[in-house]
Amino acid sequence: MTKFLVYDSLLIFLGLGLIWILNYLITTRIQHIAEVATLYSQGKGPLITKIKGSDEISFLAHSLEGMGAELDKSREELQNSRNRLLTVLDGVSANVFVLSEETGAILYLNQVAQDLLGPIQGLEQIPFCGPIHEQFAQQDPLVQEHYDPFTHRWYLTQSKVIPWIDGRPVRIGLAT
Repeated sequence: MTKFLVYDSLLIFLGLGLIWILNYLITTRIQHIAEVATLYSQGKGPLITKIKGSDEISFLAHSLEGMGAELDKSREELQNSRNRLLTVLDGVSANVFVLSEETGAILYLNQVAQDLLGPIQGLEQIPFCGPIHEQFAQQDPLVQEHYDPFTHRWYLTQSKVIPWIDGRPVRIGLAT
């Protein structure tokens, strides 16, 4: 009877040891995947999970690597698209402006407008744009003429509400 008790105790001890080892191996692999996912969510990448094998956790790790590579590719494409847009807007030989539709804050002036007005900092209103009167604010596209005492010129301003690079609604306009 004592022999069985010793064997049973030994089997229980070995079983608990095996469970602890398997738990440690699985937990550390999942923690590593969670850390990599957190880094991806913070915009850091590309990262390799260093998990090899053909089990479910390895499949999850390889899927995460694939998603991370696609995310990095999408971010690069988005940045390239943004750069192309700003290059086009800077290449226009008229005053181009972008205003926040919600606050009216100046978000962007192309190079022609910056050469005319100077830096954006400190500007509360674009002189060649004039105020967007409330009765016309709902018109889209909005076309208005405005005399600017700053430049001593009349401007024809055309603007339209569009989603901006970051998704928020903006009023993009052209003043000639």
